[in-house]
Amino acid sequence: ENQFCQYTLEHSLCLSHLADTSVTKCGDTKLTVAVQGAGGKMVQGDGLIMNVIDGDKGGLDLTDLTISIQNGGEGTWQVASNRKMTDFERDVTRGLVRIFRPDLLPLQNRGHCTTSQSQDSQFSVTREECVKTSDFESIYHIHKIETEKRELKINDDLQELEATEVLTHYANFNQNIGETLKTNLHLSRNSCDTKVDVDAKELESIGGLEVFVAPGDDATNIKVDSAEQVLKESDPLTLIKKLRLVIKAMDEKQLQNFLKKQYKSSKFNYILEACGSLASYKVHKQIFKTLLPSEKTSPFLEKYLIALSFASDYEPKISSHLENIVKNVKGLQELEETALYCICNQQRKKNKDLKEIDKILSLVGGFECKDSACRRKLMYCLSSIKSDAHVDKLFSILASKGEDRVAREISAFVLEGTQNRAILDQSKIWKLLTEEGNLKSDLYNKILELLDLGLLTKVQLIELLKGSSDTERKCYLSQKMSAHNEQIKRDYSLLSYATQGQSAYFHTLLGLDNQDKVHGSFSFSSTMTGSSLSRTAFALRLQDLAGHHKDLITIHSFVGGLSGMTGAADPEDDAEANASLHISILGMPLRPLVLFSSVSDLIDMYWSGAGQEKTTLLQGSVTLEDKETELETILGLRVKTVSSLALHLHSQGEGSVSIWTSSGTGNLNTLVSVAGEASMRVLAPKQNQMPLEISSSISVKTGVTADTTIAMGSDDLTACVAMSLDDLTLDLEVNATGGGHLSHSLKFPGVTFNLGEKMNDQCSYLSDTL
Repeated sequence: ENQFCQYTLEHSLCLSHLADTSVTKCGDTKLTVAVQGAGGKMVQGDGLIMNVIDGDKGGLDLTDLTISIQNGGEGTWQVASNRKMTDFERDVTRGLVRIFRPDLLPLQNRGHCTTSQSQDSQFSVTREECVKTSDFESIYHIHKIETEKRELKINDDLQELEATEVLTHYANFNQNIGETLKTNLHLSRNSCDTKVDVDAKELESIGGLEVFVAPGDDATNIKVDSAEQVLKESDPLTLIKKLRLVIKAMDEKQLQNFLKKQYKSSKFNYILEACGSLASYKVHKQIFKTLLPSEKTSPFLEKYLIALSFASDYEPKISSHLENIVKNVKGLQELEETALYCICNQQRKKNKDLKEIDKILSLVGGFECKDSACRRKLMYCLSSIKSDAHVDKLFSILASKGEDRVAREISAFVLEGTQNRAILDQSKIWKLLTEEGNLKSDLYNKILELLDLGLLTKVQLIELLKGSSDTERKCYLSQKMSAHNEQIKRDYSLLSYATQGQSAYFHTLLGLDNQDKVHGSFSFSSTMTGSSLSRTAFALRLQDLAGHHKDLITIHSFVGGLSGMTGAADPEDDAEANASLHISILGMPLRPLVLFSSVSDLIDMYWSGAGQEKTTLLQGSVTLEDKETELETILGLRVKTVSSLALHLHSQGEGSVSIWTSSGTGNLNTLVSVAGEASMRVLAPKQNQMPLEISSSISVKTGVTADTTIAMGSDDLTACVAMSLDDLTLDLEVNATGGGHLSHSLKFPGVTFNLGEKMNDQCSYLSDTL
């Protein structure tokens, strides 16, 4: 009755950093375990009894330990042991249960898994690869588990098991930035005649298998600097990281006093961003209590809400409060719009339930609303949620001649972000481009973004190109076609159109890793209406290791009402001079930034010289990732991964106009820095063994600069755009417990983008004449 089969188990693991395996920490375990059998077969119905006869040398763990798991009825299991177990013993017990009786303890969710099986002599071989990725996060860490098991069974009795498992935790933009844990396990049967007296007491008796649920990690005493010390930090991302710890440790009264004291300090914006990244209702409540919504406090509250938008997940009470702001705050349209986009961006991380999405859209009137501001909010909200639920309705707005022109352009921009591009009917897009008469170039070029030019035949490309009598449209089309379709790259009869107008299009794809799995794309375009600039678009995108396409930053400018100043007025141009920027960061839209809304605003800017001074258009920090995850090795050892990433942007612009030379210049410089930390740790080491842990920190800094020169000649306007990428610096530091350290610093020289022969000629002409 108490017959057991005896097995010898050998297990080793090594933890290292992917960038350099010279920093590696290893550990091993060897033990003999007896498992209850019935003629050598595991008892599938009644439970499982294991007795660890010999543990590691020195008798530190798993010695004279008996574990009994018995059916408690109604789907529960009673777990008992003859003495209290250490965390390490619990972990190993969990792994042994999974080896011998996987039906008692199913594996945790490991993400998307692919499995294959084969036979190698007498061994059955199972290979499994599981990957956890994210659709909604732009920059984050991927979990990957690769397992190979070789099992030898005779009449379904386990005789031998060889297993190798590799667990990796790495950044989605570079597979060498992260940690890896490699595990080897060998289990072999010795005999089946061992007699063991079972003495499992009720010391650990718990209903179900809760005893095997990973207990909380031991509390770590984290030293928190005082607020005064932290605020001396000059680096924005380091400052926010330290502020998070300070604010998290405060009670509500302390936080209230801290916010009031720092309200007028130069670091207050960073405090708000740190508060937003915590996504805590306690903090949220104090922010709105200290900064009661008003015109004066609205910019501060928007800064907080943008940071809150990117937090991992916020408490439900925050959603309710933000919905109340969108519905009831009067006279603060900017705050109301930012609060809406915060709700939409958080919804992206949840389920894409249609009812939930429609509930959010109803905050601004749903698709029944008709005014341009409401339409804009509605569509930008959908672009942030990244749901394809309302593609048909968006296409209806795009196709409707009765819709506001800007609303149609925005609908095209939102449709461009459709997750499943296959649902965009290319024939309908083609029909819009070829059959709708008098389609203005502003809208035409936006619709063109939805058409997959790479799939068109040369005949179709020619039809599209020659179907328009507008010189500027042909100029734009020719450049865009050559960038996305190999068939016309050397057809100079078609390429010649690119030099016949002032509109510009540029697109380049850059490989960002040596395996050609990560790509960055950069695009810039400008659209001329007559002799005046009407639209520009800038986009920086990433295709990550998971094959997901991520919008990093997009900037669209909308300019109107200027055609009469540079030539014959366009009858369809806006009545008043106006210009605004529509900026999206990591897929989240910001409310439009209005540069000027009338001729008088433009004249005031000129005479005051305000535009000639460097002006901050966008500055802020957002938390991209703040995550802790527990995984298990094949032997049940719990592994904790921690990752945090933050982004800081600082975009400044300046411009000048000369009446004497009929020219103007502009400069836009955007500094980008990303900083983060990551670690992997085995949570329950053996007694008297130092914990196994690898930690790393990374910092990446670069910038993008755009210099623009425009000159008005006797007949036309000439524009030059020069775009460059600043030097890119990368610093990586790796540390291991018990010693082990490395640091890498890399610098990649900046580059100036070649925006094409036509742009080069225009820039050369202006440099000679101005």
